[in-house]
Amino acid sequence: MDIINKTEFPYFHFEKLGYYGELFSVITLSQTFTIPEHDDVCVPATIQREIVMADTWSGEPELSTLHTVSDLVWQKLRADILLVGSAWHAEGPASYWQAELSVGNLNRKFEVTGPCKWNHSESGWQLSIPEAVLGVQLSHELAPYNKKSNPIGIKHPLLNQSISSTPAPQLSVGVGALCRSWPSRLQYAKGFTKAWQEGVKPFYPNEFDAAFFNSSPPEQQYDGYLRGDEKIDLKGLLKSSSSRTCFLPGLRIIAKSFYLNQPPSRQVMLADTLTCHIDEEELTLLWRLTLPTQSLPKTLVLKTEQENLRGR
Repeated sequence: MDIINKTEFPYFHFEKLGYYGELFSVITLSQTFTIPEHDDVCVPATIQREIVMADTWSGEPELSTLHTVSDLVWQKLRADILLVGSAWHAEGPASYWQAELSVGNLNRKFEVTGPCKWNHSESGWQLSIPEAVLGVQLSHELAPYNKKSNPIGIKHPLLNQSISSTPAPQLSVGVGALCRSWPSRLQYAKGFTKAWQEGVKPFYPNEFDAAFFNSSPPEQQYDGYLRGDEKIDLKGLLKSSSSRTCFLPGLRIIAKSFYLNQPPSRQVMLADTLTCHIDEEELTLLWRLTLPTQSLPKTLVLKTEQENLRGR
């Protein structure tokens, strides 16, 4: 299959195994947009981010915060909304503030505090007054421990602990991507049994749930896919502004397929990952097209099509 990219955005083509007997060709295309200085429509960034080829971590693999999440997956059942970087208090150092992200009809709120501790006294554990800071890294290591969704978070001190002081969380919840080995994702990786090893491998078992490929917390998984023209609200997150509203520009990606002995077909690719690069004040929207390898077109043309911006 020849791919002709008529857009200004980078793409990558790869193959993935599906369920028994299935092989798919997957085309991903990444759009990077600059968050405007004032409430407005986002524009393409001067430097476009490439497709992410592999998971990377801030520290030890699977035991630290995911720094990048691989785009090389077969499919996603719904769109991921990912937050990367730090939450900033634009008006100056603060000991506490509330951060909020809204994308279309999805909303996520969480609390942010400066460094603080639990101190033990005769009356029990008391939380210290948080220090005033400009920003707090959005890492799972600074969020509360959760056996399923954040096994590397901060645990609440037990009453019988001998220590007199221990750090407290600086984020009320974990908002970053979830590692593949964490229970909240691993629960979907079903069917990898001895029978699978003997008769189905290397294809996915029938019991495998593709929800495994969604890496964002459930609260940040969109209901379906993005259109590419969503309204985005950022509060208590950006370094340059305490509150910002912007809009994805509606530059959806069209794939036109040309076959030898049949009419061409036209498909809108699926926008299944939005990454908010908070520190750089950029957004990356990833589009995906998954095709059965056994019936590929001779030529695939990728084009940008302007979607009407609703109400703007």
